[in-house]
Amino acid sequence: MLCEIESFKLMHKQLVQDCLGLYVAIFQGKLVDHDNDPVVLLQRIKQQYPDQVVLRRKVEKQPGPIVRKM
Repeated sequence: MLCEIESFKLMHKQLVQDCLGLYVAIFQGKLVDHDNDPVVLLQRIKQQYPDQVVLRRKVEKQPGPIVRKM
């Protein structure tokens, strides 16, 4: 997950240009999907990447903190 978070930070400027306001999915350092509905995105991610760690995050102008469950 830490790699995906770092990838999100590195891609943030481009994500703001291309996907502002959308929910994105980052897997293995790459943008793999996006949607305006987080539930629909989650459903696709669960189908395409079962049992994998995929970062899902809304793209906002400021990257903000990423909170993780411990």
